[in-house]
Amino acid sequence: VRLSFVSNPDLLPTASESQKLGTRGWDDAGRARERERRARKSERDLATMGCKATKEEVVSKTEEEKVDSILVGREKQARELGFVSWYRSTDFEVARRLAKEEGKAMVILFTEIPGSMQETFDFGDKALSHARIVELLESKFIPVAIQNNSVGLDEDRRILKKFGEKSWSTPVLRFVDTEGRDLVPRRAGIYSRSAIKARAKAAENANRTKVLDEVRGSVKRAW
Repeated sequence: VRLSFVSNPDLLPTASESQKLGTRGWDDAGRARERERRARKSERDLATMGCKATKEEVVSKTEEEKVDSILVGREKQARELGFVSWYRSTDFEVARRLAKEEGKAMVILFTEIPGSMQETFDFGDKALSHARIVELLESKFIPVAIQNNSVGLDEDRRILKKFGEKSWSTPVLRFVDTEGRDLVPRRAGIYSRSAIKARAKAAENANRTKVLDEVRGSVKRAW
């Protein structure tokens, strides 16, 4: 005989539930009623905040999967670019000057547009369309996208040559200073959100140190 104890009497299964579920009735029905109770509470909480959501949305979606306000109203660009608002090759110098003025690093995406490989589409659809990654790249860096295939502009090809990037390759995301020097070592095949966050943090710290060193140097020269 299997005995189970439920601390909350409201979660105990009814007689009919126990008959249907057999010896597992006490555990399974209790869990089901607990999920139901939590769903009702979540709906009440959302209603209090002026939101509306169905029970299915509350139960099945995590906070990260819900529509994020940072993406609302944005039109998706080329699929390969995700939702990030990129400067393009013709505005490269504008982006570089802006990065210098704001003391930020640059994040440069080298990718095919249009893409010819699944990695290119997956990177745009997943990591570069995720709200937290979009927010990170736009708030902490100046983002620039460069086409690495032959349909790109002459300016794209010039920047590819400057950074030593190959044409028709899988996407590469590089974090560089305003002089084009890598703040973290270049690595291909980095497509997960966690890896991008880690590299972005390291690049941001490296750039902050670099900017502070430049300020200290300027002060010393002034004295």
